[in-house]
This record gives sequence, structure tokens and C-alpha cells, in this order.
Amino acid sequence: DLPLVETPGTRFAYNSGVSMLMAGVLGNRTDAPAEDFVADRLFGPLSIVSWEWDTGPGELTNSGWGLHLKPRDMAALGQLVLQGGVWNGSEIVPASWIAESAVAATRFTDGTGYGYQWWLGDDDESRQADVAGAPEEAPGCRPGALPPGAPPRDRKRRPDGRRRPEFPAGGAPAEA
Repeated sequence: DLPLVETPGTRFAYNSGVSMLMAGVLGNRTDAPAEDFVADRLFGPLSIVSWEWDTGPGELTNSGWGLHLKPRDMAALGQLVLQGGVWNGSEIVPASWIAESAVAATRFTDGTGYGYQWWLGDDDESRQADVAGAPEEAPGCRPGALPPGAPPRDRKRRPDGRRRPEFPAGGAPAEA
């Protein structure tokens, strides 16, 4: 029971604890841990079978951070977003929610913003997930950000110059 420092909606302050709070709300609503809900509704349809998710006090799913996935599974989540929530012809996440999640709820003076758990760039192209997952971020930068002064990235090429793999429409890349 702390007093409000600012009027709600007037100042942005990133807070991972609020993400964890939402895991608790989801758990109370579904009568199961948030991880179970995500496993059933998201990971299952994407064939994600192996992950680790940190927990907080009372075994609350740590939805603010601490989800450990294989690179292929991270790519599947990115591909799901790029496909508007559709996977193998089935809607897993409503397209309207995917679109709404990439709209800045707040904007910063540098033109970037923050949506539903997404740090957003200052143009439409930077809102697209970089599905191939090449480590393009500098240490200490938020996900998807490049260090100041870095040249714009070519989304078709990796930092080493090789072309990024193309994913087939509607699903994950073929097994190697």
C-alpha cells in the first residue's frame, strides 16, 4: 500500500513486477499457474515442448523475465507474430491483439515507444520481429535496439553478411 507518485497514465515507468502481477491475475482466473495456460494455449500449438520458466514468490510464474527457450522456439514465436497470430492455418493469438500490441502505448522523446511487452522503434519496419535471432544488440541495449551511430540493419542479412533463412508461410522452418 504505497502512495501514488504520479497520476496514472501521465508518466511511463517500466516495471517487470506488473508483468508478474498479470501472471497472478491469469493464474487466479484460470485456477492454474500462468505457465500452464501458456503451455496449453501457445506452446502446445507451436510444438514447443522444452522450456524453463523461472518462478517468484509462491511459485508465481515470472512473466517479467526468466523464460528460457531454444532459439528455434523463439523463432517460432517471432514467426507467429509476423503471421498475425496464425500458425499452420489456425489462429493461436487474435490478429487484432497482435496488431494492437505493436502500437506504442507511450512514446519517448527519441521517437521510440513501448507497446504490450514490446519495445518499439520509431518506424514501422523496426516494429517487425527480427525472427532469425542474430545477436545484433549491443550489451545493455533494449531488445531490437542498435548502439548509437550503428548503421541501419539489413533485415535480409545477418551481421556476418550471410542471407537470413526464409520461413515458409504458415509454419516453422523445415527440420535440418
